[in-house]
Order: sequence, then structure tokens, then C-alpha cells
Amino acid sequence: MTNGKWACYLRLNAELFRRRSHMKNHLRMAIVVLFVITGVCLDFSSSASLADSDPAAQEKPAEQVYRNIQALKGVPASQLQQVMALFTGSLGVKCNYCHTNPFEKDDKPAKQTARRMINMVFDLNRGSFDGRNTITCYTCHRGQPKPDTVLALGRNLFLPQPAVARPDMSTPTVDQILERYVQALGGRELLEKFTTRVSRGSRIGADGVLVPEEVY
Repeated sequence: MTNGKWACYLRLNAELFRRRSHMKNHLRMAIVVLFVITGVCLDFSSSASLADSDPAAQEKPAEQVYRNIQALKGVPASQLQQVMALFTGSLGVKCNYCHTNPFEKDDKPAKQTARRMINMVFDLNRGSFDGRNTITCYTCHRGQPKPDTVLALGRNLFLPQPAVARPDMSTPTVDQILERYVQALGGRELLEKFTTRVSRGSRIGADGVLVPEEVY
């Protein structure tokens, strides 16, 4: 092989090697891009699946289910009744202490006061207790609509306390009370003759409305 042919042969091999290297680099880049796209898609689909399977992520807040929710925005709708039970139990009141019918009305001043108190409790817990529910309505109210602001003085905790009076041992037992109740109704033999019993009466609902009741 002459020198000219040998030089041409070397240039041809060098060009083929350069093109092969260029194609390999492109192939590697395409594989990397494909893995990145696949990973992003898998991560997005996994996040979407977790969000779909999480009931808490699907639950609506109270303001999207009930009307005129202001101080309790963001609370899950399923927990609103429990929060209201905490309020009534802490203050020893019923729903009609703050609410009218329908409940979303703002006719009573106590409802506006309750909203200010709720925000006050939220601020105390966020500012002093890292957001934990350390302070509640019961912390101050203790089952009363108006909390006591004066400490009860005059009791020395270091002095011996008077002995607690023991209960009277002559108190009737539960069985004795039930037996007296049966006798007042006419006796056990008479009660066993009844096969059907209907009780009619009425009760006062949480909103103060008288509701008739009939129990079979």
C-alpha cells in the first residue's frame, strides 16, 4: 500500500471512530434523559396515588360544608360537631347559648364573643406552646359561662384538713331501689302480664325547641 493510500485509510478510520464516539455520546444522553423523565413521571404518579388514597387530603374544611364559618376556618368538617361539644361542655351551656335557628345567623352577642375567644386561644397556643392545644376553653371556664377571675383565698393548704364525713351506711342499695320501683308500679306479677309498652312524652332539644317523643 502506497503512502497516499495509507494516509487516506488512516483518515477514514479516524472519521469513523469520531462518528461512532459522537453517536455513543448522543445515545448515553438519550438514556439519561429517558431515566430522568421516567423517574419524574413515577414520582408524580406515586404522589397522586398517595393523595387519592389519603382520606384527610380529600376531606373538605368546615367553611366549605357549613355556612358562616369564620373563626374555625380550616377545621375538617367531620370534626366541627366535636369542637362544638367541647365548647358547650367547657362552658356548661347548650347550643342556643350562642346560636339561633338557623345556626348560621349572628343574632346573639355571645356568638361574636365566642369568636374572639377562639382566636385568643389560637394565639396563646401558637405564641406560647408551639401550636399545641395546651390552652382550651375549659382552662378558664371550668364548666361555667363566665370564668372566675378571683382566686378563692382563706384556705391554708399546710394546715390539717378536716376529716371527710363518711357516707351513711343505711343508704339503700341499687337492688333495693329497683325493687321499690317495681312495687310502686304494682308488683312484679302485674308487670309480667304486659306484652307491649308505649311511653309518650317530650324533650327539650339543643336549640330549646320542645320535641315530642314516643318510645315503644
